[in-house]
Amino acid sequence: MTSGTSASARSPGIRFRATFSRDTERRPPLRTRCEPERFHGTPHPYFCTCGFRTGQETWCSFHARRRELCSWVVRSAGLWEYPVGQMALTKGTTKAVRIAGEHLIEGRAALDASSRRVAARLDITLPNRPSPQQQGFVATLKADSGKRLDTDMVTLLRATDGQALSTIASVRTTTRNSLVRALADQANDTDLDHLTVLEKTGLVDFGQVLSQETTAATLPAQDMTPPPPAATQPQVVLTPQANSTLSPSPSVG
Repeated sequence: MTSGTSASARSPGIRFRATFSRDTERRPPLRTRCEPERFHGTPHPYFCTCGFRTGQETWCSFHARRRELCSWVVRSAGLWEYPVGQMALTKGTTKAVRIAGEHLIEGRAALDASSRRVAARLDITLPNRPSPQQQGFVATLKADSGKRLDTDMVTLLRATDGQALSTIASVRTTTRNSLVRALADQANDTDLDHLTVLEKTGLVDFGQVLSQETTAATLPAQDMTPPPPAATQPQVVLTPQANSTLSPSPSVG
């Protein structure tokens, strides 16, 4: 796998470790300090148990969690899963894998449209590229072919989408904003749909998925954070297939 990923030896299949970065945008400091929140069993450097950020740049995490959902869980995930869905359609060797690819494209396109609308209303800047780790996922899958591509693809997606559900649930249950709750609901439904179609391929390596979901990540934060968009760069838009037979997801915002 390319640099910026956490893959270990590629036998058998792809090895990876995915996690979610937290917002690091500067905000006016607050005085509240308490114990750090534990994330994957490790004290997290930015968030504490009461919902305030710890350290020098302490601030209430409500806005940070909105950004986390819009920028990382929805937008950045879509920027790498959408092209992987296209790969599944063109390179997948079984009908089940190609069906999963269609669901990825449609689900991520619908979520992308919602996240762009919500971000515009909440003044959240969205990335135009996925994180270096996610770019590494795409590069590795592009180099795969045949049955290996099928197995690596569905196992990787099953693990990353499974991890995302806990973050979506956390944002959904703590946010005060109705737009963010609606986006979390849509993201939850989309991820569950993707988990279902991935599992129906019969190719998910559940032992590997469990290992990756329960092992603490070791990548530096910059490898897990999508880069900010260039000031002059137009916003990337993920579009649904023109000939899709899937029912469109309800939009938010």
